Amino acid sequence: MTAFLVFLLAWAVVALAFLSFYIMRLRARAAGLDTGLITLQARYDADSKHWNDFSTTVKAKYQGLVNKYNEDAKKWNEFTAALKGENQRLSKWKNVADAEVKATEMLRAAQAMQDKAKTDADNLIAAAQQKADSLQAEAEQRAGAEIAAATDTANKETQEAKAKAKSLRDEAQENLHSVTIQAASIVEAANIKAKEIAGSAYEAMKNASLYEQTIKAIKNAIEGYGNQYIIPPHSLLDNLAEDFSYTQAGRDLKRARDCTKIMVRNGTAAACQYVEANRQETAINFVIDAFTGKVDSVLSRVKHDNAGKLEQEIRDAFTLVNYNGKAFREARITEEYLAARLELVSKPA
Repeated sequence: MTAFLVFLLAWAVVALAFLSFYIMRLRARAAGLDTGLITLQARYDADSKHWNDFSTTVKAKYQGLVNKYNEDAKKWNEFTAALKGENQRLSKWKNVADAEVKATEMLRAAQAMQDKAKTDADNLIAAAQQKADSLQAEAEQRAGAEIAAATDTANKETQEAKAKAKSLRDEAQENLHSVTIQAASIVEAANIKAKEIAGSAYEAMKNASLYEQTIKAIKNAIEGYGNQYIIPPHSLLDNLAEDFSYTQAGRDLKRARDCTKIMVRNGTAAACQYVEANRQETAINFVIDAFTGKVDSVLSRVKHDNAGKLEQEIRDAFTLVNYNGKAFREARITEEYLAARLELVSKPA
């Protein structure tokens, strides 16, 4: 009987030790779940205040459960210590018949408490996992809807911007075409009016200016351009970059190039006094090709510090081409086309 009682007591002590170990595992597991809930709370904090309150409630329940486990463990430790003391005090009564019954009741109570603690922990873990899955699914659904809406809006705005840009570009091309034709008509009318008023004196003055510029161009071609046409670099691209930014400079360069193309297309780049359409077109194409070839050669040498020299070279090419074009019934490059080509020197790419 004594051996059996000792065995029962030893088994009770082992059961209590196992219960303490399981309680410690439950505490560690509860602490891990608490950390997971905190992470979920931080991740979905922006979704809604409702989920924050829920996370706080779950955390409080976990903390209460941990506290309850701690209290139960403390009680069982105290109970075990008291049981040992009581066992020592009643050791002289170890042959009492109900000692086995008492030990059985103690073991049954310990087992019931252990089972209840395990069930409560499993239920709480399952509920928290289910709620976390629901939160994640809802957050992913909302994020997908918001991304789709933002993408649709961006596509619509991009299409509208492209359509508006095309409309503005077409309008600008039409305006430029109209302006160049009007400018050429005004200059031509002014020349005709000057001829009517001054007669041969106007022609003499015009030819004198052409001869003077031609002599100067030939002199520059023979002797070189030296330093007299050097423009300080800061007055060109640097000023343009400071005033309008490099993006604006690029737009100005494109506009200048488009302007020269439009002038050639609409017949305002050159003029000729041939009445016959075929001869007039041939003479105009001849001076345009000659002038364009010289200008393209000049533009290929554009640097940040030689714009002044190159600009004078273009002006001299203009003078020489117009001088040579006099043999083809005054075939000549217009001042407007010269200005458009000079603008390419002041706005290098």
